[in-house]
Amino acid sequence: MKIFESRPSVSRLFLLGLSFCALILCSSVSQAQMLVAPQTKSETSHWLLTPTLAFSDVDYKFDGGGTTDVDRSILGMGASYGLNRQLDVYGELGYVMRSELDSGPDNDGIILGGGVKGLLYEQGRLSLLGLAGVRYISESYGQGLDGDFLEVPLAVIARGQLEKQFGIYGGIDVLPFSDGEIDGGRGSADVKRDDIVGLRLGADYKFEKVLINAEFSLISEESFLVRLGIPL
Repeated sequence: MKIFESRPSVSRLFLLGLSFCALILCSSVSQAQMLVAPQTKSETSHWLLTPTLAFSDVDYKFDGGGTTDVDRSILGMGASYGLNRQLDVYGELGYVMRSELDSGPDNDGIILGGGVKGLLYEQGRLSLLGLAGVRYISESYGQGLDGDFLEVPLAVIARGQLEKQFGIYGGIDVLPFSDGEIDGGRGSADVKRDDIVGLRLGADYKFEKVLINAEFSLISEESFLVRLGIPL
């Protein structure tokens, strides 16, 4: 007996999932600074491009006490290259279209990152993947305020292939290193992430050769993103 036989029902499930994520976004859940697809592995000697639209709300804490939050809207691109069956190297470049500190005026910024990701375990429909990288964010908030952040993201993702085109995944993000500075012209303040552990949940659907991916994150960041996976 084939458990996952009805493709239309799976497609409808995926669309319902996208709608649910969109409702979450509209109700203020907005992490999504990871511009590569952590749940995928590139083919050996081939590239996987991942154009991404993301919305995030990240809490930071000041070294002297107190917290602040930064809302970001990001349009970016990730690129991963398959070195072998287990390991990819990746890079990411993002334009922060809107960067807002504590609901104040907004401006823009950039995101640069890179690292490695790969397949840790695979058995039947289940796979376990890992990611380790470094990420730099430089942005302006208007009124003479600027921010610079350096982070080391680590992630472990479990993915289940429900049928040929459709999969779901979830995992844990950890930031063992987070260092930032917010400069106000007359002085600056050191900041770091308020929470260093986060949860990531998502689903993907393969249409022809293109992977369509919706994902949201909680705890260390609140985020929603839509991502495409385009193999080259």
